[in-house]
Amino acid sequence: MARLLRALAGFHPATAADANELKKVGLGDELVCFPVGKIDDKARSIAQNQLYWRWLTAMQNTQAEQHKGTLKEDWHVLMKEKYLCKIFERDDQSYAELMQTLRELYKHDQQQAMKLRNGVLDLTSTTQASVKQFAELLTCMDRFCGSEGIQLPAEPGLEEMAMNN
Repeated sequence: MARLLRALAGFHPATAADANELKKVGLGDELVCFPVGKIDDKARSIAQNQLYWRWLTAMQNTQAEQHKGTLKEDWHVLMKEKYLCKIFERDDQSYAELMQTLRELYKHDQQQAMKLRNGVLDLTSTTQASVKQFAELLTCMDRFCGSEGIQLPAEPGLEEMAMNN
């Protein structure tokens, strides 16, 4: 499996720090590559990051019965899984190939595929998102919260800065 992942175009050897992160999520030396790259070089903005974490805090404090008790860190993981991974998969050929490889592996070894998928999810970071990608993530979160009865705080100035960077 590691050979297959190494063979994917656009993947680079993990650094020592990345290897330590992989060990933390139980992957050891099985996955020694990771995707890099963005649609553009401009990383998410400070305003976007501030709004994102304010919204995650609001989601954590929701009174919507089905979501009470969900921590903002858990919401963070869910938003990465539900939206950011799909944005990266659409925009980054290397990431798309990795996800397709995991889907193929799942057909043969579900346990190993889920272990690798969870490791990829842990290594997928909002810091890798461009301003455009992060604005899309925020839009998806807003829609999700609306459909789930989760009220997000009104932050007109911050929202404008976050969405119009």
